[in-house]
Amino acid sequence: MNSFSFDLIHHDSKLSPFYDRSKTESERSIEAFIRSLNHLNHFNSSLLIDAKYVESDLTIGDYLMNIYIGKPNERHVAPITRLVIPSMSSGLTWIRCDPCSSNCENQHQSLYDPKSSETYHGIPFDSKVCIDLQGTKHVESNLCQYEYRYGYKEVSSGVLGTETFYLRSPEYREKNFSDIVFGCDEAHQGDFKVDVQGVVGLGQGPFSLVSQVAKKVGKKFSYCLVKKSSSSRSKIKFGSNLQLYNQDEKEYKVKFEYSPPDPSYHLNLEAISINGEKIKTPNKKHDMIVDIQTSLTSLPPIIYNAFIAKFKEQLGDITSIQHPKYGTCFQKLDLVGIKSPRVVFHFSHPFLSDGDFLVNPTTMFREIIEYMCLTIVPIEGVSVLGNKAQIDRQMIFDVSSKSITFAPLDCIKVSF
Repeated sequence: MNSFSFDLIHHDSKLSPFYDRSKTESERSIEAFIRSLNHLNHFNSSLLIDAKYVESDLTIGDYLMNIYIGKPNERHVAPITRLVIPSMSSGLTWIRCDPCSSNCENQHQSLYDPKSSETYHGIPFDSKVCIDLQGTKHVESNLCQYEYRYGYKEVSSGVLGTETFYLRSPEYREKNFSDIVFGCDEAHQGDFKVDVQGVVGLGQGPFSLVSQVAKKVGKKFSYCLVKKSSSSRSKIKFGSNLQLYNQDEKEYKVKFEYSPPDPSYHLNLEAISINGEKIKTPNKKHDMIVDIQTSLTSLPPIIYNAFIAKFKEQLGDITSIQHPKYGTCFQKLDLVGIKSPRVVFHFSHPFLSDGDFLVNPTTMFREIIEYMCLTIVPIEGVSVLGNKAQIDRQMIFDVSSKSITFAPLDCIKVSF
């Protein structure tokens, strides 16, 4: 098996189980903005969001996917489908399990029951796996009880086990991965939408899905995000043979850091240029996380203020509005016929390549009621490269070499 892939379903697309036909695009855009602010709070403990903007069922992030786990005891029964959140800030995969001991309101009826699967095995407390995972403790059953924190307020707790995962569909049995270490979640903190049944860890570390499937397919994954309005699905792919789809495009390659126990992908932002005019970050060093679930890109105010001044200058110094909810916005009519400035993030690049990331100009603004609001916002603390900036960019993560390779790509038109 050289590779496998699966669909990423945008929360607001017509392909999503949460798509609400009764809502307007402006209403969806507002909810997505709030959802992204909430998700930025995942990375910044000091980020305080006004309570009127926080809605518990909007905090799951932007992308969902389906996985299949277990081999039911009954014959001729397929593995059970789980709707989960692929998370680049989690180094552990966990699934909601039966019995649920707390935070069980509105739980999906088909909680995963480890007793009903032939391929589930509990992990003993004295095993190396249990010892290596932080936050474990001994219980009477002698199984490994875990409490895993990802982000500042999200915690999953339960029993650690191994299970067979089918990561494309139950019809492709050759695509199964046995003995995947995961958390059988019995209680969790943090808000999840009804019917979301777990988290797939795409972060770094020995227990992430990326690391655990490495023996079969290598320690690389790649995704290509399409625009939300498209009926096409975004794709994510695992495989040792991953390379840029368009070999004629210039290759850009940057190095990411790993600071255990944080599994996120940290880049060093050296500068930002707007139509070629460069703004250097303090000391040529600023931490920025690459994330697939946060739509907005964030910068600290000291960098953002310099960026927005130069950005407005390149627009022709048209009047902006500092909206109390949505940040820097412009009247729609004022932007008619104006081309969005070319924004490039310059990352450290110790490889024989450039580290210039061209932010997708077609996603620089988000339409909200009568405004066009920037998808780059000022947030104190660690910065995040959001998924809006990554649309129509093929992103290849090589965990072995700790590098990200990227290049522009029309993600709809290719068979990724």
